Amino acid sequence: MSFRPDDLLNAFAEDAKALPSMEALEAVRLKYLSRKSGLVTELFKAVPGLPPEERKAFGARLNEVKTAIEGRLDALAADLKERTEADRLNRERIDVTLP
Repeated sequence: MSFRPDDLLNAFAEDAKALPSMEALEAVRLKYLSRKSGLVTELFKAVPGLPPEERKAFGARLNEVKTAIEGRLDALAADLKERTEADRLNRERIDVTLP
């Protein structure tokens, strides 16, 4: 695997810049955190092939990156949900002053 944990975090930051919908957010989540084919999962699979002296530091950094990605995805989901709700409320607003 050519990615290092920090490269993965940078790639995620690029992908997460402007997600227009919950569907796009879910696609990014699957790209990075899918149990079968996510990029984080692929890096975890590479840990046993590393030299023993590198495994601990690599694994620890990868766990930090995974936690950071999960946290950012949660924040993005909350933001998207809030924006969607605000848009819905604006569209459904009733002007009681109209006849």
